[in-house]
Amino acid sequence: MPSTVTVDKFVERFPQFEGQDEQIEALILEASRQVDDTWEAGDIDPAIMYLVAHMIVAEETGDSLPVTAERLGPISVSYAAPPTPVDPLSLTEYGRRFIALRKQNKTGPVVV
Repeated sequence: MPSTVTVDKFVERFPQFEGQDEQIEALILEASRQVDDTWEAGDIDPAIMYLVAHMIVAEETGDSLPVTAERLGPISVSYAAPPTPVDPLSLTEYGRRFIALRKQNKTGPVVV
């Protein structure tokens, strides 16, 4: 079953991204290539939406790790240690939800 995600449906689900229609439209096309018809029909649209939301946030934050400490003079910033290896999807809640859906829909090879 092909995706039915549109900019309007995405913004209805994630109103915090309203006003970014051109970016959303381009990212829907990109994210749609990560989900195929082997996925459960009910997971396709949510997965695409979570991936688009992740991509928007990642572009805004630069895939940065969480800040754990700051100091103003002389300037110092500490970041959380990255897990090894870092999956960029794990850096946002949207990405983690996409990962969960991907795990439900992509199993390893079946040995008969």
